[in-house]
Formats: sequence, C-alpha cells, structure tokens
Amino acid sequence: MVSLRNEITKIDNRFATKDFKFIFQGEATLGSDTVKNFNVLVETLRAGVLGLPTTAEPTYNCDYNGNDIPILHPRILLLTKMSRWSRAWKGTKDKEESEIRPQTLFKIESDERDLKWLINWMGEKKMTIEFADYAGRNRLDLVAIVRDFYTKFSGNEALIAELKSIMKKEDWDAL
Repeated sequence: MVSLRNEITKIDNRFATKDFKFIFQGEATLGSDTVKNFNVLVETLRAGVLGLPTTAEPTYNCDYNGNDIPILHPRILLLTKMSRWSRAWKGTKDKEESEIRPQTLFKIESDERDLKWLINWMGEKKMTIEFADYAGRNRLDLVAIVRDFYTKFSGNEALIAELKSIMKKEDWDAL
C-alpha cells in the first residue's frame, strides 16, 4: 500500500500523505460555489476487512497521465462499492429522512453517483460483473446486494438496462 501511495504522489502532487492518512487536495465546484483547498481522505483498507475481497485481485491498470496505476478490477470494484452502498441504504430505507444522519445520506448519494458512473463505464467497455472473482464472499450474497440496487432503481429503465448489460444471463436471472 505504501508503494502505491508513493507512486501516486509522484505522478500527481494533489495527493499527499499527512500523518498516517492519504489525502487528495484540490478544489471543486458545488453548484455556483467553488470550494478551494479541500482535503478528501482516500480510504485504503486491507483486503478482507469490512466485507472486502480477501485478496486485492484481479487488478486493472488505469492510465493516469501516461502512468499505469493498478486498481481492483472494475468487475469486482463495482461489487465492493455496491456492498457498502447496500449496507447504508438498508439501514435507512425504513426511516424518515429527518431520522437519518446527514453524513449517511451524503455517503449513500455519493455511492449512488459512483455506481451509476461505473455501471455506465463498464457497459461502454463491454465488461461484466464477475461474482466468482470476488474472493471471500459467495455468489448468492453478492447477487442479493445487486438485487438491492435493482430494487431501489427499478423505475430507472435506462440504468436497469445498463446494469443488465454488464451481467451474465445466469446472474441476471438470479436477481
């Protein structure tokens, strides 16, 4: 993990290590406001914790400014993100919005944006979700997580069609 952090900080000086934390420093536009000098904590968790795969494999090389950066392959990365989203979403779906912590709502909305983007990107790349490649969790548990997403967004026909396009027929049928 340390070598990956060092490699990334050499490529892009907006990434930094402060104390024992890995952060991204930058600016963003939120509506009509520009927020400068904000820090985003980049969570780097060990394999096998919090329901993550027990191995950080397979990997996918992302080109970033002419450099290959290995990341968890999107066919698995999607499931890790969807797992986190599902846990948070299930914890809120029977509550009034006023009963839910703002941070939890923000995390759910952020994960949903990431998931929608990743589903679209995988569809463009003709990639499929590979449940068998997710080390440490069984296929039926993972399918149930995707079912949660399907349930939440069943009214969004375009998104559901894109989700279907990145799933094998037998996995889609298991939903």
